[in-house]
Amino acid sequence: MKKRLLSILSLLISQVTIAQTWVFDSVSTGASYANDVYYSMSNGTTKTVANNNWHIAFQMAPQFGPSASASILANHAVNNVQVFSLNLSAAAKFANLSASDTIGKTNPERELLGSNKTWNVGAFNKNKNPSNLFDYGWGKYNQTTNNLSGDSIYLVKIGNTTTYKIWVQEYISHPADSISGKNRLFYDKSKPFTKKIPFYGNYKPTKFVNIPKAYIIPQSQWQVLDILKLNNINAHRLQKDTVIEVESYKIESYQTSKSPYEGHYGHYNTKVSKSIQKVQFYYGDYVFYTNQPGVKYLVETLEPEAVDSYFNWNFFDTILQQKEGYSDYVFEDTAAEYLKQHPEIKAKLEVKRSQDKAFADNPEAQLDWIYKNSPWYEAAHLQYPVYRITE
Repeated sequence: MKKRLLSILSLLISQVTIAQTWVFDSVSTGASYANDVYYSMSNGTTKTVANNNWHIAFQMAPQFGPSASASILANHAVNNVQVFSLNLSAAAKFANLSASDTIGKTNPERELLGSNKTWNVGAFNKNKNPSNLFDYGWGKYNQTTNNLSGDSIYLVKIGNTTTYKIWVQEYISHPADSISGKNRLFYDKSKPFTKKIPFYGNYKPTKFVNIPKAYIIPQSQWQVLDILKLNNINAHRLQKDTVIEVESYKIESYQTSKSPYEGHYGHYNTKVSKSIQKVQFYYGDYVFYTNQPGVKYLVETLEPEAVDSYFNWNFFDTILQQKEGYSDYVFEDTAAEYLKQHPEIKAKLEVKRSQDKAFADNPEAQLDWIYKNSPWYEAAHLQYPVYRITE
């Protein structure tokens, strides 16, 4: 009758606290010690695996710069794994290794055996330089990249029939996300590369604007004027009150970001209408001629439809606030009388009704349209306070 050797280890565990709770447990490595058992103090036995289902094992435990453990172990006892170092540069010889390169290097006395005292020294670590803390035998630690790089060729024999040549090239230290414990983006400085990327030296415009002869800004717009001065934009000031024929912008539509950026809820998709008007300007108002080095800055900031215009950066938000209005029941009769006296406005109203059914079905919108085309409408509402001299 055959006897089976069964290994059972009894455990008596208590956490070191004032009030001790004892836990009795046991683990079994199976008949003839056939299993490796992993045990958790908090959960008990968590995994049992056969000890003959692996040939080499990797253990990495980086601490304080160089890894405290970067061991590669071989399953000598159970799977009869033998490890030999050829003492050759893998980069130079791995691809064209020949039988002559192995002569005399697989003798029993040259076998690399893992430590029987610590898991931190495996077979692949035995040929390390003990005087170099950053040498782990199979590879060396790079203090810049925090990676381990190897350049050694090993022969690994499994039993008497199979031999492998092995080059452990690199252990890359991927920094784990300290919050989620999942993978994170990082720059691998150990693997620089060169790549051609497209260079866009020219752009296809989606909108054009004719550069005026000059921009005129009333002196009341001091915030914008101060920024233009800080950017060394040259300006002239009117020496007397003057009426000037200018091109004027009206803000027709815009959208506003729902999230702040750089302290602003910026506008975008701004659309304007323009008209020629004679506008009263006053002594001290500013004239910015465009025949100066800062012309691009002037156009990019003073044209309201430009992406980075002062309008889109909220410097003119006061013009968006309509401060005056009307009561429908009062203005209804006034509007009807106004249309009688101004048939040209009534004709424009009829055209809009014929072209816009939603507008034609909305009496409030029609009354608002009449108000905005009447002398009672607040002139400053949506009136862009920067004017263009085109002639």
